[in-house]
Amino acid sequence: MYIEQLKNNKDSLLKYLPFSLAFFIFMAFNLIASSLAETNTQEALDLMVEQMGKNMTLVMVTAPLAFLLLLLLLWVRFFHGQSIRSLTTARPKTDWKRILFSFALWSLFLIISTGISYYINPSDYEINFKTCTFYFSYYYKHHFCTLTNKF
Repeated sequence: MYIEQLKNNKDSLLKYLPFSLAFFIFMAFNLIASSLAETNTQEALDLMVEQMGKNMTLVMVTAPLAFLLLLLLLWVRFFHGQSIRSLTTARPKTDWKRILFSFALWSLFLIISTGISYYINPSDYEINFKTCTFYFSYYYKHHFCTLTNKF
């Protein structure tokens, strides 16, 4: 399907080279830097979590991915002149049945594999649901939103 899109596109393949080349150069630099570094990656992440907290560490680790995804979307949209849909399908319309089917299939796989893992070794799991906190926040949000909507 993607080959069909390439046949319809009369542009040069050189348009695809900069983003791909930048990705491979970045990966090579990352591999060289991590192999030459004398620090343990797990220790560095643990220190980062200890200093900034779990949420901020998650933001710091995923922010470059989000930025590069945005850059990729802009690159495809404005430099190549293609729609964002062309990244996901070559069909004229998005096939939502396929998307929902694959989502359901992956959800079923995750539920079954988590259930099997819990059955094999339940000590690996900890239920961390605090009913008092949950109901208090639900009650507060429900009544606060009701009061603000009346004014």
